[in-house]
Amino acid sequence: MSDEEKARSSVPDGWPTWAATLKPRIPARQLNLFERFAGWMSKNAPAVWEGELNLALENETHTDLRKKLGSTAQNAFAELALMDWWDRLIAAGNQSHRWEIPLLPPVVRLAPTRPEFVHKDFLLLQHFRTLEQAFVARLQEPLAPDQLRDAILCSAIVNGGVVSRPMLSSIISMDASSVSGHEGELRVTLHIPVGKSEITEQLWYPDALTSVLITRALKQPEISPPASSGTHAAASSSSVRSLGRAWFAII
Repeated sequence: MSDEEKARSSVPDGWPTWAATLKPRIPARQLNLFERFAGWMSKNAPAVWEGELNLALENETHTDLRKKLGSTAQNAFAELALMDWWDRLIAAGNQSHRWEIPLLPPVVRLAPTRPEFVHKDFLLLQHFRTLEQAFVARLQEPLAPDQLRDAILCSAIVNGGVVSRPMLSSIISMDASSVSGHEGELRVTLHIPVGKSEITEQLWYPDALTSVLITRALKQPEISPPASSGTHAAASSSSVRSLGRAWFAII
């Protein structure tokens, strides 16, 4: 009689009766796999398969047996099934107080090829980190007063996540009267264009680094009086050019 046949003859339906509370539902396509599992358990881990009382299974031995069982699988789906059946037996023994054996971390198998969007996101993040590091390195060097606005704008994008063109335009054209403190935090009143002629006010709480740069800029004459509505378009255009210079300066 083969090992598989011995295993099937020792337990009804092939699954140990003592672990019936966690008996898996095995689809027809996995019946052959389960037969091999039962034979392997009967031969290589009989104490676990038979539910031996007070079984002491050291973590290293536990890991080694589980790994050897997984190595018999022909593909990732089979491996996950084998690991699930093993873990069910261990959990059933804990549940019925036959033993106290900690469960091992679940086996996770990633897809052989990553989705295209994941790869693109990784490349974008990698490029952003390079840009971020270059920006921080540039800030460690002396900044001329006229470079502070570029630095503030870049910091608002890199550290504050500001991407709205109208908001960026308002940041680049802010003046000293727009900046105030509130409960220990620096805040800026932004004048953001809505439509062709209307302007709305929005409070902006910049991040720590951007706040430091704004504070430095307040001590310089570069923070000029607010732009009039007639020069707002020019300020917006200037901000775009300034932003371009700032990016090229740190790359």
